[in-house]
Amino acid sequence: NSSEGTLFATNVPAMLFRLKSGDFSFSGNGPNGKDLTIGIELKSLYDLISSRTCGRLQGTQIRLMNATYDRRYLIYYGQYRVSKPDVQHEQFIELPFHDRSKRTEWRAHFIGKQKVRHAYFEGVIAGLEEKGIVVKHFASGLQGYDKQATMTQIAYWIAERYRWYQREYESHTSMSGFDRSRY
Repeated sequence: NSSEGTLFATNVPAMLFRLKSGDFSFSGNGPNGKDLTIGIELKSLYDLISSRTCGRLQGTQIRLMNATYDRRYLIYYGQYRVSKPDVQHEQFIELPFHDRSKRTEWRAHFIGKQKVRHAYFEGVIAGLEEKGIVVKHFASGLQGYDKQATMTQIAYWIAERYRWYQREYESHTSMSGFDRSRY
């Protein structure tokens, strides 16, 4: 069962249906006329941390993406910051909490009873990159988190990747260096 339309907030054609792996998929042009498959996984910051903890991300999702797609991306979204070092020089992931007065208070993020160490989180990102996944983060606007605006930015990013892969691969000047120096 599928429906056709366009990718949210863009004019890129889209069809809605269940994928074996990833949340978005399309084909495009690769080097020497080769067809490429591109897969994109979308996760909130919370889901990225929890899916790594339960093993679903590396155990199933990344393995399937690597088996299914030639180019793989993971987009995660949500605000966070890194805490100041504690007495053991550890730093932790802090997430915004908005109270009734609409003030933002930053609080440590926990998995169970453990604070999420920044080194652990960066290790998750490095592990994904070592598995061949390009990781992209969308935080939000400067005035605070706005999910609609963030999803719109993500849609624009996906649309630009789609357009990039629709061009002839060798025509991309962005992969060529230009030496404009004068000796």
